Amino acid sequence: MNEIIKWIDIAKSDVKSSQILLENQCYSQSYFYFQQASEKANKANWMFNGLLKESELKNVGHDQFKPLRKNLITQKENIDYISAT
Repeated sequence: MNEIIKWIDIAKSDVKSSQILLENQCYSQSYFYFQQASEKANKANWMFNGLLKESELKNVGHDQFKPLRKNLITQKENIDYISAT
């Protein structure tokens, strides 16, 4: 749980940085920090919901679809299993 809180705290900090940059009309930099915040919040959410383990964070990198694809494959395998019985 501490790892999840750490990612949420970093995401919040990135959002604050994004807001400051936006207020100072640094639009591309603001967007960059907001995008970084969303990645970190997604990782925290996926760890919280069991879709991602802390040890898998490096493998995800910036690919926000990787954990979702993995989950969809797992769900398809579960559906196929249920359908076969």
